[in-house]
Amino acid sequence: MKASQTINNSKPKTYLSIITLFITFLFITSCSKKDDSNNCIEHTISECNEDSTKVNIRITNISDNVFCNVVLRDVNCGIIEQNQSSCYRAFESGYNYSFVELEIDGNTYTIQPIDFVGETPLENGYYTYQINTNDSNQQYEKLTLTFVED
Repeated sequence: MKASQTINNSKPKTYLSIITLFITFLFITSCSKKDDSNNCIEHTISECNEDSTKVNIRITNISDNVFCNVVLRDVNCGIIEQNQSSCYRAFESGYNYSFVELEIDGNTYTIQPIDFVGETPLENGYYTYQINTNDSNQQYEKLTLTFVED
């Protein structure tokens, strides 16, 4: 080999750079998107307190979403996963619908009754509010409530 002759080592470095870039690309694109519903910061949850001499109500999530900080009247029922139910909460009185507020992916949605004029109060017993969602993104239109006597 002549003293003035140089060896071209740039090809192995180029291949190494391409391989490193490719592996980095695969790593970044293979990571799944983080689900915002798992980032729920749960507020203080009210204790379960069913009482057969009162109106006992629970909430069942029948949607495809995780519900965060579910509030029934003034009681925080916590996080309710898809197809799961909260425990029963005892109330002095109740109706076949009620105030419910919850978060989905950081957005707040509400069922807000105007009044209960003309409604018949529930008898003491056990009841479920099945909560579902629709395609609306409006705070007062996204949730639907189905009343079930248990």
